[in-house]
Amino acid sequence: MSDTKITTNGVGAESAVASTAASGIGIESADKVERIRELIFGAQMREYGQKFEAANREIARLSREVERLSGQLRDQETAHKRQLREETERLAAQLHEQAQRQTQHLQELGTKQSQELTTVDQKQTQQIRHLDQLLHTTERDLSTQLRTLTEQLNQSKVDRTLLGELLIHVGTSLRTNDAAPLSDELDLLDQLELELR
Repeated sequence: MSDTKITTNGVGAESAVASTAASGIGIESADKVERIRELIFGAQMREYGQKFEAANREIARLSREVERLSGQLRDQETAHKRQLREETERLAAQLHEQAQRQTQHLQELGTKQSQELTTVDQKQTQQIRHLDQLLHTTERDLSTQLRTLTEQLNQSKVDRTLLGELLIHVGTSLRTNDAAPLSDELDLLDQLELELR
């Protein structure tokens, strides 16, 4: 029995040594695989790593550039909006000023025309009054002359037919306000006056 134990213990010890050797071989093979991988892919992996770092740096630079350009665009947009607002306000003020000037000009023209019309109306009114006074004066003078001649005719015996015709002509002229016949009647009156003398 003791032999069996020794054998068993010997098998156990051999197993332990074998497993230790296998694990050592496993570590060695892992190192070897890593070294082989480093030899085959190492340069490429480093190159890819450098490319990724360069790409990351470029992306960061482009992000900063985009932010800078976005800031510039915002500033330009703000400046353009301000200029547009200022230009709009300036044009609105200019249009308002022009409208005020035109309104004032139209008011001045209206006032001037109104004054001219008033002046013309006053002149026409004065002329009408003057003509009316002249007409009244002429009628009064004619009436006075007619009365004078009538009295003279009454005092002297004049032909009644001639006197009747004269009065008919004078009445007709006065009714129609015709100037030409009045001069004829005045001629007749002058003739009668000469006869009466």
